[in-house]
Amino acid sequence: MPEEFVTLSVHNEFSKRIEEENARQNNRIAQLESDVKDNRKLTASVEILAKSVERIAKEQEKMSARLTKIEEEPADNWKKLIWLCISALAGAFFGHFLGV
Repeated sequence: MPEEFVTLSVHNEFSKRIEEENARQNNRIAQLESDVKDNRKLTASVEILAKSVERIAKEQEKMSARLTKIEEEPADNWKKLIWLCISALAGAFFGHFLGV
């Protein structure tokens, strides 16, 4: 099998194309590394945001419970007042008939 040799110009063209391909791939790798770094930063930010939202939701639940209690307090007081009035009227009514 005879050995075949390439000319210097063919070799130089091949070498030039290999170097261009390496440069292109190095650029793509650098861009991917940058994208991965950005994704990590974004992931960390989203995690912090999720924790903040969770804390806000818990605080909102506490505030909702306190607000419900505050809103129910006047109604409870009104019910107590009505009960006291009815009890006083009933006591007066029975006291009047038992005292006569």
